[in-house]
Amino acid sequence: MQAPKPRKQPKQERSRLLVESVKQACREVLNNEGAEALTTLHLAEVTGISVGSLYQYFPNIESVVAALYEDLLREYLEERKHAAMVKYRNMNAEAALQSMIDGTIGFHASLLKLNFKFHQRYHRCFDLDKAYDEIAGVNKFSISVIANALLSEHSNMSEAEAQRCALLSTRCCKALVMEIMDEQPELLFEERFAQEMLAICSAVLPQK
Repeated sequence: MQAPKPRKQPKQERSRLLVESVKQACREVLNNEGAEALTTLHLAEVTGISVGSLYQYFPNIESVVAALYEDLLREYLEERKHAAMVKYRNMNAEAALQSMIDGTIGFHASLLKLNFKFHQRYHRCFDLDKAYDEIAGVNKFSISVIANALLSEHSNMSEAEAQRCALLSTRCCKALVMEIMDEQPELLFEERFAQEMLAICSAVLPQK
């Protein structure tokens, strides 16, 4: 499934400002009034533009939310990029995995709070791992973090085995969150869920 796309991309500065104002109005309505209040008519009123102008760039309200969520994904990662690079250097594998689980749950929970039905339907379109790889400039960043931590902790572990454990643990984390989002997203708001995730995903890591 693909997230709804804008009708066209703005080329002129005036058009870019209009699109940005629509996305900002979408964020304000979701934060202050909730998803039930989000309509194209209301967005046009808040933004101070005509509905026709809004429809020039967005075919429906879901395409506005999708554009906003893309921005939120980039913001989320940009805010954490430099801190994460430093933080993961000194973490053991289990602590790094826990941090990744907490971050993944926190990210999807925050978007669920904004617009529950939209994010449950389109959550697979907002790939945290893929976006982080692009921003960090490191291919398969999460796997490399866990693998490097394992190699530091276990002097007798081969690089191939470290990569295997890292692949299984990180992909288990991603798959579990995706499936829970499909079937029972409310679990992401339970405090014990992160610990349950860690117990499952760390089962493939070697014992100290």
